[in-house]
Amino acid sequence: MKKLILVTVLVIGLAACGGKGTPEMMAETEPAAVEAAAETAGAPSEPVESGGAAASATPAPPATPTQTPVPTATPQLSLSSTNFKQFVQVHAFDETISSQLGRDLFDLRLDEIAYSTDGQRIAVGICTYSGSGSCISPYHPGESYVLVLNALTGEIVADLPIKKVNLSSLALSPAGDKLYVAENPVKLSVWDVASGKKEQELHRENRNYSNLSFAVSPDGSQLAAAFSRGLWVWDTASRKLVFQNSTDWEEYQAQYSGDGQRLMVSSRFGKGNMTVFETAGWEKVVEINYGNELGYFSAISPDSRLIASPGGSRNEIMLWDAATGEQLGSLVEGFDYITGIAFSPDSQLLLVGGIASWENLYDTLGIWDVAGRQRLGGAYVDITAKEIIFSQDGDGFIVAATKQIPLIYRWSLPDENLLKVRAGIVAYLKALSEADYATAGNLLEIEEDLKDYFATKGVGTSDPVTLLEYACEVAGHHCDLTVYEWIFEGMGYNGSYQALVRLVRPDGSIFLDANGDDQFWIYAKILEDGTVKVTSLPEFPYSD
Repeated sequence: MKKLILVTVLVIGLAACGGKGTPEMMAETEPAAVEAAAETAGAPSEPVESGGAAASATPAPPATPTQTPVPTATPQLSLSSTNFKQFVQVHAFDETISSQLGRDLFDLRLDEIAYSTDGQRIAVGICTYSGSGSCISPYHPGESYVLVLNALTGEIVADLPIKKVNLSSLALSPAGDKLYVAENPVKLSVWDVASGKKEQELHRENRNYSNLSFAVSPDGSQLAAAFSRGLWVWDTASRKLVFQNSTDWEEYQAQYSGDGQRLMVSSRFGKGNMTVFETAGWEKVVEINYGNELGYFSAISPDSRLIASPGGSRNEIMLWDAATGEQLGSLVEGFDYITGIAFSPDSQLLLVGGIASWENLYDTLGIWDVAGRQRLGGAYVDITAKEIIFSQDGDGFIVAATKQIPLIYRWSLPDENLLKVRAGIVAYLKALSEADYATAGNLLEIEEDLKDYFATKGVGTSDPVTLLEYACEVAGHHCDLTVYEWIFEGMGYNGSYQALVRLVRPDGSIFLDANGDDQFWIYAKILEDGTVKVTSLPEFPYSD
């Protein structure tokens, strides 16, 4: 499906935003980021589909849809089966990272990411080499950067002096005040975020390992490292090694359960092993061999009861009893293949990232009810969701794609700024639907692409009111549309707001364009004075 730009809204006052499509793999699918459907646009619950300029259909009986109410601020609540459709992409960090490093985003690669369990900080390991392979080598000498960001504002908290190294893993303490850094050749160290200084080196070897994974216990008392030497665990207060276990696995991922009572170590590729230890005495609880090489994702539920692993196909997830190793069933996604998974902090939901199928391009993040083995719905992220990381209270999560350009998004319930943008879009569409060109024109800002479009029509003026009147009354643009459903909403790549919507006509029928599409992108940017400035028109005739 193409992205047909209907309205590009420039809203002044919001922080980081989303763009007119991302440069990443467009693993697109129908999302459900905001539950604003009939409530948001006041449209009928079962609209009749209606064609655009080149489409014909029997119109529904005349009915004037209720105008979208201006949203109010939403309290911060944990992700649940009843509110997951209200979660939106509230922040993007690409502009902050690019600005801090003084480099174009396309020249950078995200190698590692960590999220503090209090949801306040994000740590990222960035490489200036955007291809595959090691960041630093004789063939492509580059730079590495380790940044700590405020997860709520995007501001830089620390830029650590860690350059010209190959990063293996990052982990933040629960409060985000300590950062654990693993380099290759092996060097494991502890950094104080506030001072930006290294406090201690835990271990060093003049050897390279294909993968090393850090994990910090939920209470911050333990640091675990899984690598080719096995599983090593330190007490974070004394910085002393308290456990070692040898293994012959190839690549590793370490993960604590949410209650801290279990630690799972899994091989990402190769033998397909998962081993669970209890953390009080480090006895082995269970070992599971799922015996395939179909994915690197695995997760232990926060309540220590379940393990999720790759299944027998690239779009299947197997569920296991974490105490006995018994196979409990499977979940089959609609994706072409699965890229990442994460349990919600209450263990009730499972988020599944994947590459979309052609049948459902705007569905790349599935939400599953674990107990009922039921898919509740989907959402849209415009990157390959390899990393999905929750804050401990579940009121937000991070989505990122390692080994690709550093596009990182934080999801939560809408904040005041995002709600302001939505209200601005509603006000603009309302003015157009009422042929109030003075009000709509006051919200319109003419940019170069819009000027070029009107120049082809022989309209030389840049007056917003005149252009809107021409578009709606002469050029035949559909200016009587209001939002029926907000399919996706959020801040994204390149500093702009983006929304994927379905639109409704005054007679209550869903609007279809000449190609039969019923989903359209609306874009916005947030500047500084809080006013709304639209930068394109309904049915603006180009797509990306």
